[in-house]
Amino acid sequence: MNVIISKNHEESCRKVADLIIKIIKNNPHPMLGLATGGTTELVYKELVESYNRKEVSFQNVSTINLDEYVGLPLNHEQSYQYYMDYHFFNKVDIDINNTYIPQTNANTELELAQFKNKLAANPRNFQLLGIGSNGHIAFNEPAEQLHADAYIVEIASETIKANARYFSNENEVPKTAFTQGIGDILKAEVIALLATGPNKAKAIQMLLSNDEITTFSPCTFLKAHRNTTIFIDQELADTIKYKNK
Repeated sequence: MNVIISKNHEESCRKVADLIIKIIKNNPHPMLGLATGGTTELVYKELVESYNRKEVSFQNVSTINLDEYVGLPLNHEQSYQYYMDYHFFNKVDIDINNTYIPQTNANTELELAQFKNKLAANPRNFQLLGIGSNGHIAFNEPAEQLHADAYIVEIASETIKANARYFSNENEVPKTAFTQGIGDILKAEVIALLATGPNKAKAIQMLLSNDEITTFSPCTFLKAHRNTTIFIDQELADTIKYKNK
């Protein structure tokens, strides 16, 4: 597992965007696993700016997202489909038919089967990840057991509280979501995890301080992956007293 420390979060996002562009240019039909959330917004901004400078095209790119809420209206501003359209898909030349996000308002059993089929048929060259303050990746929450394959999860109360800032109140936050399982995530050829802020310090410290892998900190399973890079800023590194070896 590699760790790259940047002077700030903006620089981390530029480095992640550069990695994605490199993967796109090295693969004739790249399959990207994408993530949502405040941490990754600047990655998409960097990709859009590179596209506008004609440095990269997304015409041959396909994507699968990590997760999506269950039960929101399709055009809800807090759906991950809306996020991806707003921050990325509608601003570049990607073929929307080559993108997949579970449909938040679909029949859950049928959509879950579709999600699993898409993942099985489309190995990812790259997977972008954020991380929760409790160590969750995608919606894989700390638990005695974790799922290998995609499933419908009951979102942890800590995560609901963290996401409530995007809604009018905590009660509006969906309680369930489609999510890739840990096994799905680890199948990607290259993984980049991006983290910033003091609220992520405990999770990142658990990830970087030792070799322990535990279901109670799902991010620790990345230690078993052959090609994962953790991107953090200097402030976060200082908070956990981490220095590259």
